[in-house]
Amino acid sequence: MSTLNILGYIGDIAFVIVGIAAAKKIGLRPFWQLLSGMSTAFFGGIFLRDLGLLRTSPAIFGSPLELAATAAVGVVAIAVLRNCNGTGVLAKILNALLCAIDSSGVAGFAAFGYGRGMQAGADWQIALACAFVTACGGGVIAAVIRAVAARDWRHLTKTLAGNRFYFLLCAFASAMCGAWYSDGYGDNFLIALAVVVVVGGFIVEIEKSKK
Repeated sequence: MSTLNILGYIGDIAFVIVGIAAAKKIGLRPFWQLLSGMSTAFFGGIFLRDLGLLRTSPAIFGSPLELAATAAVGVVAIAVLRNCNGTGVLAKILNALLCAIDSSGVAGFAAFGYGRGMQAGADWQIALACAFVTACGGGVIAAVIRAVAARDWRHLTKTLAGNRFYFLLCAFASAMCGAWYSDGYGDNFLIALAVVVVVGGFIVEIEKSKK
């Protein structure tokens, strides 16, 4: 299994949990929590990258086991988070771990998105856009879904404003993944990028916690 695949699977797990946690935070029911998680993980790639930019069949439809496994992780996460009050040492450790795997998943998703664009015969500019929407587009769609479910669009504006530096991090990861793909760098470059993005993710979270 390649480093890219490992980072992608890490991203699946992290993104579905992040989406579920965000929905739980505003009091949404389990159905909406799972939909928020799955959309965070996959809807950027399905709707924005494959159907929108590349106008091709969604790549994830060729991996039903990955979809099912991610959904199963989501169901377990809903059950676990139901009894988690978000405070205490354990919660802080969980948040730190989630931040680390979420950020490494960004690197993997961006790399996969760029490669998907190039393999489809797109120009590098379109491939770069594919990388960006794969890394963070699902989170935006999930924020819209949560706002609709909560019937409160303030949740959407708050999410977008609160994650503006995260979007910059995704843009950086996308650009670096373009260099990784185009110049033929190996796994070491991708691992180093993941480490840099993880550090950046922690910095973003620290800045957000100060507000």
